[in-house]
Amino acid sequence: MWRSKKFLVVALLAVVVLLASTAGVALAADNGDDSEPEAKYEALENYLQSLVEQEKITQAQADEYLNWWQSKPDVPLQFGFHGHGGFRGMGGMRGFGWPCPPTE
Repeated sequence: MWRSKKFLVVALLAVVVLLASTAGVALAADNGDDSEPEAKYEALENYLQSLVEQEKITQAQADEYLNWWQSKPDVPLQFGFHGHGGFRGMGGMRGFGWPCPPTE
């Protein structure tokens, strides 16, 4: 009887943690702040203007890059598994040895 109650408490706790983490990720993904792209664009304008002043690029090149930046699609970054044999961070999951030997 005690084992079944213990199992039930552990299972319920696991479900609560899973739901809380899922809700946290969902809230973090959509914070409703639409000012971030404008701030990035403004910072990009300032950076390109400094490059023009240093004569590293021309004003036409800066304008062309800004036009490209505005017209590019808004695609989020992707992390994790990418269909090429699994996650390759920190040497990858290629075997049991740590660190993994380099591949050539």
